[in-house]
Amino acid sequence: MNTPMNILSARLSFLAIFIVLTLPTSTLAEEGNTTQCEMSPSEKPDSPWDYRTRKDRLELVESRHFTRQVELLIRGESTINLAADIAYTLRMFPNHHRALASLVRYADTKKTNSFVGMKYSVDCYLQRAVNFKEDDPQTRIIYASHLIKNRRLDKARAQLEYLEQYNEKNSTLNYNIGLIFFFFFFLKKSLQYAHQAYSEGFPLPGLKNKLVKIGKWIEPQPNKPIDPENSSDTPSIPSVDESR
Repeated sequence: MNTPMNILSARLSFLAIFIVLTLPTSTLAEEGNTTQCEMSPSEKPDSPWDYRTRKDRLELVESRHFTRQVELLIRGESTINLAADIAYTLRMFPNHHRALASLVRYADTKKTNSFVGMKYSVDCYLQRAVNFKEDDPQTRIIYASHLIKNRRLDKARAQLEYLEQYNEKNSTLNYNIGLIFFFFFFLKKSLQYAHQAYSEGFPLPGLKNKLVKIGKWIEPQPNKPIDPENSSDTPSIPSVDESR
């Protein structure tokens, strides 16, 4: 049964990736060598912290650096420099999902890969998030969507390959993978993950509606699952034309 809290949680988990994917296709220059995106020394004991588990530290950092106005890219909180507040948040929580999504949106808005007040480029912050907690699938979702939007499909595929092999998928993760495959134009795989997400109770109809709109939605048939290996889908540069 989908309680109001479950639906709210699903919406928050979904919105970060949806916002990134629905940005106009970017023209940001590709970051050169992300292997040099080392972790910064931290001034706090036992940090940096995992966004998923260190809720005891999260409120303190967010209340001072990642407030609603920062997340919505309105203005900075601890300083007039919005980028510096996001940078501090990612210094303490390198895999902070919402901060990473805000950074990607900010980069797309400003058409740049680097900002005053940030030690690393956008690509580096995303790579650091993946390196910090390799088992965090949401960071890979955000990274893959950023790569797709910037037409770096080979690198995006590497993240998607990991996500497909990830053994602890839930309905939200399956939904987000399906959404990425939709924008990648692997429509049968998108349908496969949509079926899986909805069978697990994912409450939002957005992915189904997208597939319906382009005539690719098929109602689940228990005895005839979608076989993505026999798919005739061909990858293409993702489009954000919502009329498709």
